[in-house]
Formats: sequence, structure tokens, C-alpha cells
Amino acid sequence: MYRASRSRGEQHLEPIVQNISSPYWPLCFGSTYNNPTSSGGWVIGAAADPLVPWLHKTTEWVPAFRHLVTDKWKPGGGIAITEFGFAEPFENAKTNKADIVFDPIRSSYYKDYLEGILIAIDEGVNVFDCLAWSILDNLEWRAGYGSRFGIQ
Repeated sequence: MYRASRSRGEQHLEPIVQNISSPYWPLCFGSTYNNPTSSGGWVIGAAADPLVPWLHKTTEWVPAFRHLVTDKWKPGGGIAITEFGFAEPFENAKTNKADIVFDPIRSSYYKDYLEGILIAIDEGVNVFDCLAWSILDNLEWRAGYGSRFGIQ
């Protein structure tokens, strides 16, 4: 159940998914931009705006993470996803309206994230609520109004 895509390098995933004491268990993800070479070295996902360096498009983990939450904490009423969103890279620097309203990575993020939620639901995870962040651009803690999360 907690298995990343085989296309990500099957030989690097098996040792981690088998070892629950690994800091990358259950899915070989971490909090760095790239996993160490010893763990495959692949990037954790497409980067969002540079003003929010902690955010990457890692939507392939959505179903497995929902299973992890369900299996580990067993939420009685199900899972409410209170926020998910993506800041299109360099959107604040765009001046052409056609470029501003064309958000290829953010659009892909939302499609893939919602698809991941539907996969988890289909596999038996009880997701009862889901809220995108955000309909409007907002003040981000470290980026101010420089990064934009608003859906356009």
C-alpha cells in the first residue's frame, strides 16, 4: 500500500519501504530538495515559487499519505484536508495577462492532488472534506505578498 511509483527507481525504494525505522519511511520522501544519492537522489517534486522553497509538487504521495494517516491515527470520523495549494513559480514577475492566467504547474497540482484524494477514497480512506488554498492571494509568512497561491 505505501509504495511509490515504480518509475521512480524501484531499486532505491525497496530498502526504505521495508525498514520502518528509516527516516524516509513509508514513502522515501524527506524534507530536502533532493533525496541523498544513497536513496536514489531524485528531486522530490517540481518546485513552487522560489519565495516558498519548502513547497514542491509531490502529489503522487497523496493516496499513500492518506492511508498512513488513517492506519496510524485511525480518525473516527475520517480525514478533513484543511488546506492544499501551490504557488506557480515566478508568477509575481509576470506582466502579460495571458501568462498570468496560464498556470500550468498549479493546474497540474490541483488536478493531480484531487485525483490522489479520489484514489484514496476509492481504496477505502474516509476523506469527508477538502479545502483548496487559496481562492485569493494572501500574505505568506516568509514571502509576504510576493508569492501567489490564489486560484485564478
